[in-house]
Amino acid sequence: MAGKTIVILGGGIGGVVAANRLRHLLKEDRIVVVDQSPVHSFTGSYVWILNGSRTPSQVERDLAGLRKKGI
Repeated sequence: MAGKTIVILGGGIGGVVAANRLRHLLKEDRIVVVDQSPVHSFTGSYVWILNGSRTPSQVERDLAGLRKKGI
């Protein structure tokens, strides 16, 4: 494989945004996200869980979904 491997430590909002942006910019490079959890939680949405307008599953996404984008 040509290109470099870029490793992003952390699958929080910053890591996910960085991975998506780098994938857009660096078509030939390999982008890898490493996180302790297979699930990304939108922490800014926790207030909606507290007030009952969302459930935890509504503010979480599986990081495996990044594979569809080549990450």
